Amino acid sequence: MQTKRTLARTAAIAVTAAAVLAWAPHTTAANETPQYRADQIGQREAADLELEAGRTQLIEYAEAAFVKVRLDRVALGERDTITVASPDGDESYVYRSADVLDGGLWALSVEGEAAEVRLHDAADGTAATARVAEYSRGLNDSELASRPSATTAGPESICGTDDSRNAACFKDSDPAAYGASRSVARLIINGEFYCTGWIAGDDRLLTNNHCFVDSTEARVTEVQFGYECVWCSGGKVLTPIKVRGARVLKTDFKLDFTLFTVADPAKIAHLPALPISEEQVGLHDKIYIPEHPGGKPLRIAAASTSEPDGLGSRCLVGDEQRRGRGYATDFAYMCDTEGGSSGSPVISRATGEVVGLHHFGGCPNQAVRMDLIYPKIASYLALWEVRVSETPTRETAGGAAAGPVPEKQRHGVRHAVRWVVAMLACVLAVVAVTGAVAAYYARLELLDTRQFTDRTVVIAEDEEVRASVSKLVSAKIIDAIDVDRITQEASGWVGVEDPPQAVQDLVASAAESMKGYIESEVDAFVASPAFVEVWDTAVSEAHASLVSALKGENAGALTADGNTLTLDLGQVVELVKERLVEADFALAADVPAVEAEYVLVDSEQVPELQRDTDRLEWAADRLPWIALALLVIAFVLAPRRWVAALVVGLLGAVLAAGALWALAEGRTVFVGRARDAAFAPLTYDAFTESLRATYIWMLVIAAALAVAAAAAILFMRRTRQAS
Repeated sequence: MQTKRTLARTAAIAVTAAAVLAWAPHTTAANETPQYRADQIGQREAADLELEAGRTQLIEYAEAAFVKVRLDRVALGERDTITVASPDGDESYVYRSADVLDGGLWALSVEGEAAEVRLHDAADGTAATARVAEYSRGLNDSELASRPSATTAGPESICGTDDSRNAACFKDSDPAAYGASRSVARLIINGEFYCTGWIAGDDRLLTNNHCFVDSTEARVTEVQFGYECVWCSGGKVLTPIKVRGARVLKTDFKLDFTLFTVADPAKIAHLPALPISEEQVGLHDKIYIPEHPGGKPLRIAAASTSEPDGLGSRCLVGDEQRRGRGYATDFAYMCDTEGGSSGSPVISRATGEVVGLHHFGGCPNQAVRMDLIYPKIASYLALWEVRVSETPTRETAGGAAAGPVPEKQRHGVRHAVRWVVAMLACVLAVVAVTGAVAAYYARLELLDTRQFTDRTVVIAEDEEVRASVSKLVSAKIIDAIDVDRITQEASGWVGVEDPPQAVQDLVASAAESMKGYIESEVDAFVASPAFVEVWDTAVSEAHASLVSALKGENAGALTADGNTLTLDLGQVVELVKERLVEADFALAADVPAVEAEYVLVDSEQVPELQRDTDRLEWAADRLPWIALALLVIAFVLAPRRWVAALVVGLLGAVLAAGALWALAEGRTVFVGRARDAAFAPLTYDAFTESLRATYIWMLVIAAALAVAAAAAILFMRRTRQAS
């Protein structure tokens, strides 16, 4: 390739010849194609030009993308300056004595193929001097294309087809991604190499440790914001905002990051800092990467045609824990990157927070986890001064962006809102779970025939209950037969006002004997297995009427009247009657059909149960799904999912313990309000046994979840400290 380098133009032929001779030995042969390294963005060309005060020197290289001058032997007084500008005046950078370090200075680049350098001596007692030691010429498009392919340009890789697009393509279609890209900068290091960096806080930028490691390298790094194409299709490139690096605050080889400052932070003060996630990224989380691949204008990798089938075409996390420079320090993805993308932020689609620092790959490409980096840089970040950009702004013709006024926030409004909503969802979810358990119990235990019958069998087998039923049935039969009247008729003294005492004793004895016989037969039947079968049958047949009773529709053997829930045991009377007839007790045949009502529940809670049955049925259908939805919301939104799990576990254990306490207190109240306190405990225990067991399991599971979450949080904290 034929090249031309003109450093000084003067009217005197001798001066021109001297200048050309001084620079000519470094030209390349005609039509020779330069060979450039894959990681190269500029070619450093040697020079030896002493600047003369008051005289403008032109440094030019045909078709160069930019010209970046390095000065040495610099001596400036307090009012002396060096100006490096573009010939058309679009760019102009002034340097003073404070910008000089050890007699040297890397000036900011000037876009295009030429730069003018002028030394101004203010006659302040110091003779201003400077020499152009060398300059870096930016490789043009054809030279960039002649570099080794992207697959050998470094560890970053294009996976299949390059699906990244110019940032301008996202202005209208994806303003959130475009707005985030405004915080991303192209880095030109030592005039030759390139990386990507981004604003992590006020005057705090992040890039990779393998880009540079100390303040000496930071000072020879140029940081360019807004280096992007005007149109989605490419073409004209905006003139970027340019600042120089200043000081390295923190660097780490294992986590491959360098945190540094810039020399003129006021120039980028209007640009938003990107919020940083303190949570580990999740598998299949959607992400995007604003980057400067190959040192080219800003692009965004948001889609990928290399994702596995069924997962869509958005960039996403394919492996949330992958080995990087250390064990499980990285996560992986198929988003397209190239050499120069190193240091790019990997941003979560869901939260807008930076979850990773891109540093290498190989399809899949990889980023260091920000939840590991953050603890190491937190003390350097003024997080309460993080600026949140409401909407992306349009660059001016000169490349400057008019950003929004910064808002001081701790972790950003969005981060705080996520925590509030997540914690509220956690609380409501646990409350819903607790209520769902009670509602499901009401349906399964109270309104299901088989479950209900099983619970009442234990009542029928209780000795005190059998004795009470026997007494009730015996009384019904004795009353129906009218034993006293029959014995008096048999004695022949009916109607006699004052029968002899002997007759009275005989009648009384006969009556007691008959009653005793009836009671013994009833006792024998109630004590037999047949009674349990009768009880079971009666309860099963009565269950439908129980549901009706609880709904206020009394029908069948089980009825609700006021505060009582009553079971009709008339069938027991009929079976005992048959037993007496079979034993030749003919009088039993005359016993008419009677009702023998046994009170299962006698409490003020019966009307309450009736009122609540419909609500419980509704709750049994819907509360489990509501609880599940709330838990999903909580864990999706929570910035720290293990913290959300800890909250759910602790609150669940507390509410389960509270429910168990309420059941115990409810038993006391139920027994105290019951008419017959002897049977109330048995009835209460029979119907609440399953609910109590369920809450015990809830307590155990919730406590186990809380312990596991606490252990996980402690483990991750120790892992971060160790790394």
